Amino acid sequence: MSRTERTVITIAVFVAFYAILTLLVAPLLTRTGAGAPLDAAAIARFPVMIAIRQGADENSLSYAVTQMRHMQSVTNKVKHYSFLLPPGRNTVRDQDGDAAIYTASEMSPGRQHIRLEAKVGDYTHEVEYEAEEKQAFPLSDGSTGPQTGLLTIPASALLTWIVIWLIRRNSKKAQPPR
Repeated sequence: MSRTERTVITIAVFVAFYAILTLLVAPLLTRTGAGAPLDAAAIARFPVMIAIRQGADENSLSYAVTQMRHMQSVTNKVKHYSFLLPPGRNTVRDQDGDAAIYTASEMSPGRQHIRLEAKVGDYTHEVEYEAEEKQAFPLSDGSTGPQTGLLTIPASALLTWIVIWLIRRNSKKAQPPR
C-alpha cells in the first residue's frame, strides 16, 4: 500500500469515527441533569419557549426561547405573549434563527405539558415543563454541550491509529517473505 493510499485511508477513517462519535455517542455520554432535581440555579438557566403574537391582526406567531432568568426582558418588550403553544409536535425557529422542537399537549383547559429541545448558548437543552398563559413551571432539564469535542477528537484519533495499525499488520502478514 502506497503512502498516499495510507494517508487517504487514515483521513477517511478519522472523519468516519469523528462523525459517528460526535453525532451518536458523545451526546449520550455528555448528557447531564436529566434526573437531578432542579435547584435555584438550574431553574434560573431553565429555557422556556414564548409564543409572541405579532402583526396588525396579531394572528402571526413568532417564538422566543429564553432562560427563566431573562424571561422578563422578553415579555416586557411585547404586548401579547403566551407560554401556551400550538398543540402537537412542531419545529420552529427562535429569535436567533435556531431550530427548536417542541411537543405541547393539553393537560386541562389553559394548562399544557411541554417537551422542548432547543439550543441555548453552546448547550442543547431537552426540557419538560408545564405552562399556563403567563407562567411556566419547570419539571426536568437535560443538556449536552461543548465538552463533546473533548471526547470525540482524541477517541477518533486513537481508533484511527488502531485501525491503521491493524491494516499494516495484516498487510505485512499477507506479503511473502523476502
